[in-house]
Amino acid sequence: MNLRNVDLNLLTVFDAVMQEGSVTAAARKLGMSQPAVSDAVSRLRLVLEDQLFVRTGRGVKPTPRAQQYASQVRRILDLVILMLSEAEDFDVVTSERVFNLILLDYGELVILPALMHYLDELQAGVSLNVRSQRQQAAVESLRTGAIDLMLSTEPIVGRGVKCELACREKQVSMVRRGHPLVGDSMSLEQFLSLRHVVLDWPDYRGSLIEQRLRAAGKERDCHLRVHSLFDMPRVVASTDMVCTLPSQMAYHFSTLHSLAAFPSPLDDIDIEIYLNWHSRFDPDPGTQWMRRAIQALLKGNRPEGPSAELEWSSRETR
Repeated sequence: MNLRNVDLNLLTVFDAVMQEGSVTAAARKLGMSQPAVSDAVSRLRLVLEDQLFVRTGRGVKPTPRAQQYASQVRRILDLVILMLSEAEDFDVVTSERVFNLILLDYGELVILPALMHYLDELQAGVSLNVRSQRQQAAVESLRTGAIDLMLSTEPIVGRGVKCELACREKQVSMVRRGHPLVGDSMSLEQFLSLRHVVLDWPDYRGSLIEQRLRAAGKERDCHLRVHSLFDMPRVVASTDMVCTLPSQMAYHFSTLHSLAAFPSPLDDIDIEIYLNWHSRFDPDPGTQWMRRAIQALLKGNRPEGPSAELEWSSRETR
């Protein structure tokens, strides 16, 4: 086979169809039309002399040979990405790269303003897209590079996903100043007697507070569930309800909304923030730089410059 007669872009199409199990979904993912993807698959069938994909009622199913090719094609594409990443030097001042980040409410309040201030001071050419959280697609988004870095309150578990514990914070309970039932301190009994504004938790276990109370045979009155931590202090400021937030967020909102803040009456209810990325992009200088910058800001440090060397330990979850 003469490689000059083979369009290697066909491998990207093959990988997308394998991942999505649908020509339509693969076209959407690649930003191509469905006929263009179908044509690419047809051309690849001729090159590899195999049907590759068989239509089903719910998309397409790979043939045995396509399944055999899948891991080899994925390895080839990964090597190309790594080769191009290693060949590029990253200069945050001259680069026009766009970073796609998921920072959670916590990161958007605690990190994002400081990160943008730091980039402005450097007169950096990079820009950011801060995306909404889609936990169910996190692994795939990190693997494909659709998301460069993601903050989470638990490690994102998936093949090739790496995470590091970026920071740990105490939680703080807040009520409006002049609350009729809360004075200079808040006991567990007071905490449980109040109506709570809570985050609508994405899984059945509930938050760490719910888990701890359940283990002790207690529960709180989750009177209002909201989708964002930003909603909680605004509601508390105009009611007799209570909310619990990470300490840095609570510090910000206590002044903004005139709230009284108290240490959580539950011991050792610390919130953990993890930084996640995919091992495919370990060698990428741009991802390395942004990881160092976010990690430094989460630790309360100031990155020292475009090439600041900050140490961290990471582990790969499988």
